[in-house]
Amino acid sequence: MSVAIIGAGVMGAGIAQVAASKGYQVKLSDRSQVILDKAYSDLSASLQARVTKGKISRQDMLSLLGNIELVVDINELADCSLAIEVIVENIEVKQSLFKQLESILATDAIIATNTSSFSISALARTLEHPERFIGMHFFNPAPILKLVEVISGLKTDSQVAHAIAELAEHWGKQPVHVTSSPGFIVNRVARPYYAEALKSLQEKVASVACIDTIMRDSMGFKLGPLQLIDLIGLDINQAATESIYNAYFQDRRFSPSVLLKDMVDSGLLGRKSGQGFYDYSDGASQQKACYLDPSQNSGPLKITVFGDLGPAQALVELAQAKQIEVSQVANERAFIEIGDTQLQMSNGLTASELAASNGHKNTVLFDLVSDYKTTPVIAISSAINADPSSVKQVVDFLHQLEKKVILLKDVPGLLVLRTMCMLANEAADTANQGIAEATSIDLAMKLGVAYPIGPIEWAESFGFNNTVSVLHNIHSSYGEERYRCSPWLKTQAIRQSFA
Repeated sequence: MSVAIIGAGVMGAGIAQVAASKGYQVKLSDRSQVILDKAYSDLSASLQARVTKGKISRQDMLSLLGNIELVVDINELADCSLAIEVIVENIEVKQSLFKQLESILATDAIIATNTSSFSISALARTLEHPERFIGMHFFNPAPILKLVEVISGLKTDSQVAHAIAELAEHWGKQPVHVTSSPGFIVNRVARPYYAEALKSLQEKVASVACIDTIMRDSMGFKLGPLQLIDLIGLDINQAATESIYNAYFQDRRFSPSVLLKDMVDSGLLGRKSGQGFYDYSDGASQQKACYLDPSQNSGPLKITVFGDLGPAQALVELAQAKQIEVSQVANERAFIEIGDTQLQMSNGLTASELAASNGHKNTVLFDLVSDYKTTPVIAISSAINADPSSVKQVVDFLHQLEKKVILLKDVPGLLVLRTMCMLANEAADTANQGIAEATSIDLAMKLGVAYPIGPIEWAESFGFNNTVSVLHNIHSSYGEERYRCSPWLKTQAIRQSFA
């Protein structure tokens, strides 16, 4: 089987490498011989580095490179059974190419697009045989990341989708079937990861470094959201958000960030421009998270635990291990009493709102983490009228448990909890609209963007009812439509309550 890859950029060359490594004859095509030669040279250098490190043999390298033919004349692709487009994200340019390919290829050849945002149905609109057209969305770097979104348009033949999924598996990838929709799975579901960080930064909840540190070190993401935007490119991230926002008729859940647009308009594009949220110029000082210092006191010798702390129960176990006296009191509301301070896990309301409803001004909230026993960092916020000593009491307590503490502005849902609930909410709506199965959504987010846990998987472990409750509270506090709860999540909460 001969495979045509049209577009010899980083992604096109990466896909060519994937196919060629499995013994397929690949015709890598571009309009410029210079571009093709550079792609081939870069690939050769990359493979040689792997040979030097002993990861592949020289024979493997030569065999792979021997399977790749460089083609400028598109008519030379006529004998290919599959053509994968990896060119500029311009719908008219893509459609023109597809029409040309359809006139060149055999009638049973499949035409695929690696688009990350355009509707498969819209791209196939001008084709005589849209049933042979499909999305085959790889993730960068294609030779490493396992996920391939197999996206069917309204007229895509199910056998074509099945064949492409089988091919992806043969190439060592994990395919997930998706119905064509804006952003497919990954680019759509990932929007809250960026959006909540940008909103937090615009609201002065915390610094850039603090936001990234909290999401990375306390929840296990490989890169903080602002780090990741810098890596992707601020302009690319903004364009993806605006594309999805407009495709969904300005649904407020996908609202672009005013802050991000301002940075893009100023030429701050991230790593590629030398500056984005971070400064990448030579000798630039690196931003660091700001942690609260403990006081001179050793910390509390005794705490009282009211109610069931749920996932935060590990804090009690750590306290006991540090010889802190712990008293347990049955109570409907769950919190830790430290002196005259009530320390409570966020439930989506602000510390100030909870203080007002509970009649206890010294209320301090702590954010969600992946594992309270092992996390090195915990974020907190305090009620607006709380005594300064209440924060000190909490910091001293958590410091005794060997936790670093970051103080956030008092906002609904803090940072991690709000982000995780919104990721789960978007994943739930994706499932609710029949775009993909829940298990496929989780798999896509873990393989495509290396999330530490699938959003729906997380919501189930946290409790669908708890997730719904937090979203309702955030929605109530902000009054913003973006925080409306997905019907799918509500249904799962009801189902879980009867389990």
